[in-house]
Amino acid sequence: MPTLAVYPGSFDPITLGHVDIIERCSKIVDELHVLVVHNPEKSPRFSSAKRIELIQESLKEAGVTSANIKVTELSSGLLVDYIRKVAAKLLIKGFRNNVDLDYELPMAKVNRDLSGIETIFIS
Repeated sequence: MPTLAVYPGSFDPITLGHVDIIERCSKIVDELHVLVVHNPEKSPRFSSAKRIELIQESLKEAGVTSANIKVTELSSGLLVDYIRKVAAKLLIKGFRNNVDLDYELPMAKVNRDLSGIETIFIS
């Protein structure tokens, strides 16, 4: 069975760290959905459409042209709803330090409890 992973984020803006994670993950899964999500705690600088465009441009500039990468947005609903809809097996989360990890670990448990998805942490 093909492995589909979802890498969610606000990507506002996309960083070299994001591009690195996308490139590395695209090599270990069959399909990777880079999912632009709205964070209600942030005021975005760019629209979702512009962030998608910037992600695609950044990947192209970095030479990350894998056909298994799909850049899209979560326009409504919860992340777990999207995970169920596309039958994803893995959730990719990047972290910079222990503060990020302390925040993400409880979220990973909730996502696993709600959808059965496993979270992979990449630094």
